[in-house]
Amino acid sequence: MLKEKILKKGKRKKVFLWYLIIKKYPSAKQKDVMEGLNISRRTLERVISTLKENNYIERIGSNRSGYWKILK
Repeated sequence: MLKEKILKKGKRKKVFLWYLIIKKYPSAKQKDVMEGLNISRRTLERVISTLKENNYIERIGSNRSGYWKILK
């Protein structure tokens, strides 16, 4: 699963929650996740960036009709 060494201490929970959400709901919309987790758009962008940089997720298709693919 997610390696703790790639995550800063304060980010672990948010990154892990986002990972679990997209694992269960690959076509989840960022707006819904932001509201559900009560986080800002910028925070969610950083979380997604962390997962992408470490090859845990990949976006398949367009921003509007695509989905997230779990790589690890």
